[in-house]
Amino acid sequence: MVRELTADEIAMISVEAEETIQLAYMHADECAKDVDQIHEDELAYEDKLERDPDYLWQPLKEGERGRTNVQGMGVPGLIFDDSLNNPVEWLKQNEKKIKEKYMEERAKANK
Repeated sequence: MVRELTADEIAMISVEAEETIQLAYMHADECAKDVDQIHEDELAYEDKLERDPDYLWQPLKEGERGRTNVQGMGVPGLIFDDSLNNPVEWLKQNEKKIKEKYMEERAKANK
C-alpha cells in the first residue's frame, strides 16, 4: 500500500463514477443511431456552423412551434408545394376562395 485515501478522494470516486456512467449513456445513444439519424445530425451541425445567428429563420428545437406560413407560401428555405411548383394542386386548394372573391367583385360591379 502506498498511502491511505483522503476523505476528498473517496468522495470523488463516486462523483467520477457517476460522470463515467453518464458518458457511457451518451456513447450508447450515439452508437444506437441509424445511418439516417447520423446524416440528419451532420446536416444540422453544418447548418449550425454556416447559419448566421442573427438570421431570422433559425431551425426549430424539438417540440417548438414557429412561424410555419409566410404570405401563404410556406416556410422560407424549404422546398414545398407552392403555386409555382404545383399550380394544379394550389388551384384545387384555393378554388373556393377564388370563386367567392369573384362573386363578391361581380356583385359590387352590378350595384
